[in-house]
Amino acid sequence: EAEPFLPDAEIVNEISLQMYSDVFAKITEKGGLCLFSFPPVSDAYAPREELTPAYDAFTQKVTQTFAGLPCAVISSAADYIFPAEQFYDNRYHMTSEGADARTLQLIADLDAYGFDR
Repeated sequence: EAEPFLPDAEIVNEISLQMYSDVFAKITEKGGLCLFSFPPVSDAYAPREELTPAYDAFTQKVTQTFAGLPCAVISSAADYIFPAEQFYDNRYHMTSEGADARTLQLIADLDAYGFDR
C-alpha cells in the first residue's frame, strides 16, 4: 500500500488517462482552456526535503503522460507541499492561511504559464 504522504504513481495509468483525456476533450470542444495543477499536501509525515524528489518524479510522470493531450501541466506537485499547521482536521482540509498560500502558489503558476487575467 502507498504511503499516505507520497504520490501514488499507479493512479496515472491507462484508465485514468482515458478519463482525463475525455474531460480534456470536452473542455476544449467547448472552447475552454485546460490547465492542470496539483492538490495541496501536508508535510506532517516527512520533511519537505524528503518529499520533494518523489513529488518531482510524480510531476514528471504526469507531464509525460499528458503530453500530446489538450491540457497543460502548469505546476510542480512539490510546490504544493505545505506545512502541517496549514491543515486542520485531516490532510485534505486547509486552514484559511493554508488556502491563501495555496491560492498564491496557483496564481504564480498561472502567471508563469502566461495566463492572462
